[in-house]
Amino acid sequence: MNISINWQQWLTTSNRPPVFFMLNSLAEPNPVTLFYKNDWVEQAFPLYSGTPMDHLLAQSPWLVQPKSGYLSVIGYLLDSQTLSDNSWGWAYRSEDLWPQQLNHWRSRQQVILQERQVLLRSMDPRILSQLLPAMIISDWSGFLTPVSELMIDAPEPQIYSRPENCGQSESEKPFVLGHHLLEAWFHSDYALQGQVFANWMSQQDNYGNGSLIG
Repeated sequence: MNISINWQQWLTTSNRPPVFFMLNSLAEPNPVTLFYKNDWVEQAFPLYSGTPMDHLLAQSPWLVQPKSGYLSVIGYLLDSQTLSDNSWGWAYRSEDLWPQQLNHWRSRQQVILQERQVLLRSMDPRILSQLLPAMIISDWSGFLTPVSELMIDAPEPQIYSRPENCGQSESEKPFVLGHHLLEAWFHSDYALQGQVFANWMSQQDNYGNGSLIG
């Protein structure tokens, strides 16, 4: 079950695991640039770096751990929708160490879709928000592995909490988008609008054999 709350409240709640941001560098304005410009970054890394998607580094999502003293300001900008556009990204809480999270998210930028390896632009909340309600325990274990709680604009802010008794998958195999996730995606308003397919087809030359969702 998801819960409605505003960003400033969620980001500044005390006695909770640290906050991390998954930022979409293609949003306008680029939220990564804004985080660095305002000195909000404790540590950050572009997830395509050093992976098969390295040639797409300019379009890479960024994993960012913010400085805790700026969470209230960031929350205010998100609540007022003045940080960036509606594709800016999302945030989550985790107790996992930074290297573990970084390795996990780098390995989950490509997934298996109908027996093909494709690029999943899960940093875009317009995409991930369609999949989250349909995710089952195995999806949390295999894809949202380090996440204890996630907040996303869908389009209003929503919280998703890790299911009880949900472990962390240690499998190094690519994550497979199950039939239930495909059904959720293809029946979503965003997919039905055709935006994903237009974007997909127009960028095939840039992505080689790997297809694009988002």
